[in-house]
Amino acid sequence: MIHLAKMLSAISPEAYSGAMIARLAWQRDTRGETRGVHILRDTRRVLSLLAAETAEGKQGRLSIDLLRPVGEGYVRAERREKGEAGNRLSSGGHRFTPEEIAVFLEATGDKNPIHRTSCPVVPGLLLLHTFLEMHPAAAALQMKFCAPIYAGELVELQEKENIFLGIVDGQCRYRIEGIV
Repeated sequence: MIHLAKMLSAISPEAYSGAMIARLAWQRDTRGETRGVHILRDTRRVLSLLAAETAEGKQGRLSIDLLRPVGEGYVRAERREKGEAGNRLSSGGHRFTPEEIAVFLEATGDKNPIHRTSCPVVPGLLLLHTFLEMHPAAAALQMKFCAPIYAGELVELQEKENIFLGIVDGQCRYRIEGIV
């Protein structure tokens, strides 16, 4: 999945600066796909991208819909208490640290400034990567994002009938479904 994120980051940073992922779809199978990054939609408010890799051992398809900021951009939610980082979205949850985010940004080449502040937004692709590490048999899924998650916020992953909810302070911040 990291190689797909790298492919997406290769587009001009100005194209996605300040944008947040609204939804994404990932799948391991790429039969019939054309390798590369494709812009599916580019409007003032929405940028839709598709990255596909067909090389053996790196196969995958990732489509994302990014919402671009309008006016002053996004209003940041009140930051909650800090805690220790470490456990990977287990029953106790996980707090993504600025250092974890920085390592992921370096690995993927993501230059979006929302991930590079003193209180960075956790990249949606980092959340996807973490989920796929926990569920290596997954072959496809969709994620929908309701609100950003900031470094230091406790993310708890709850499963209900093969739907996973990323919960912060009792509020659903993202939803993973369609897992095959």
